[in-house]
Amino acid sequence: MIEKLQYRFRRTKVNPDAIEDVYDGELYKKHACPGGFLSDPHSISFLGNTDGVTLIRSNGYGVWPVYLTINEIPPLERCVRFSLKKIKASCIQSPNHTMLYLYVQFR
Repeated sequence: MIEKLQYRFRRTKVNPDAIEDVYDGELYKKHACPGGFLSDPHSISFLGNTDGVTLIRSNGYGVWPVYLTINEIPPLERCVRFSLKKIKASCIQSPNHTMLYLYVQFR
């Protein structure tokens, strides 16, 4: 895995004027400059996605799974699925929105 995290330093850019990956964006470049938190070759960043569904309409409880992708590994390996042995989730309702507290336990 450590070798895969070096992808951002070894990749070949096809078009110097195009945004071909997350590394080409202004915000990533800003944080990857010397002194930035991504300047360390062992640092990683995540792309986060979430979407939710209401389980019980009457009380507004729902589930909002979170999907994280490690930006520093090769693009074709970023979306590889893996299986978790056990996932526990509990939902609470606040006056304005539903929050999901996800506890992941590896065995």
